Amino acid sequence: TDTAEAYFEWSGGKALFGRDAFANYMLAGAHQLGEDMFDIKDTDVSISMDKDVMKKLWDNYYVPYVKGYFTSIGRYRSDDMKTGDLIVAIGSSSGGSYYAQEVTVGDDDPYPIETMVMPVPNFEGTDPVVTQQGAGMAVVKTDKEKEAAAAEFLKWFTDVDANSRFSMASSYLPVKKSSNDMESLEKIVEKNKIEWNDIVRDTIEVGFEECNTYELYTMTPFKGSDNCRHIVEDSLQNKAAADRETAKGLMETGKTLEEAVSGLVTEENFETWYNELSTQLREAVQS
Repeated sequence: TDTAEAYFEWSGGKALFGRDAFANYMLAGAHQLGEDMFDIKDTDVSISMDKDVMKKLWDNYYVPYVKGYFTSIGRYRSDDMKTGDLIVAIGSSSGGSYYAQEVTVGDDDPYPIETMVMPVPNFEGTDPVVTQQGAGMAVVKTDKEKEAAAAEFLKWFTDVDANSRFSMASSYLPVKKSSNDMESLEKIVEKNKIEWNDIVRDTIEVGFEECNTYELYTMTPFKGSDNCRHIVEDSLQNKAAADRETAKGLMETGKTLEEAVSGLVTEENFETWYNELSTQLREAVQS
């Protein structure tokens, strides 16, 4: 957050940073700050939203966003990096194969860039946490032969050799512990004469580092958890984007940045958002 502010001032008003999978920021961030948003006991679910924790999440996304230090323009932040609208982004390890190796600004010709992959940042003074999630596969009920064939395919696909080669092509982390090792992957690269994309390689290596040194956080599922996750995904992110447009409109009338955001980055505005989110989540859990 501090770096994005410094970059904004240095660059003459350009955003530095954006993030994908916004619910992960809220859920893993709250967990890292000592407060899981959903308290689950057997089948009972209650909302747990410590106001100080939620204010920390607000201060480190909403405030820099409405001031223009953060942004989100395309569908994914990797899209925003390809157009030069961002130079730093948080995404999933599986998004490594989509990150730009060149940038095209407007109608200009593309130019190459160097990309650095780093572990996900953390709140100062906390133990590191990263979200663990991903795609899954399932076998649908059908006749015995098709079910057996599907199971055989999954056994092959999750085997060390096949799954490692898939990981190197897709940037998904391997599914077996024995495969989560760079030395193991490099042997398969050498054996199969694989050309490995540098960004994918760096992404997987950093993913292994996080698995070994970070706490891995996963949201516990419960009845209605998918709806709750969508609410968490949209609430602060959509408000920040809408209020940024309000601030931009005020600046077009001649107000300075500080004047334009002065009515937005207030305790009252935070309280309004906090209460709305609390109400939405409680209704979602009770429905």
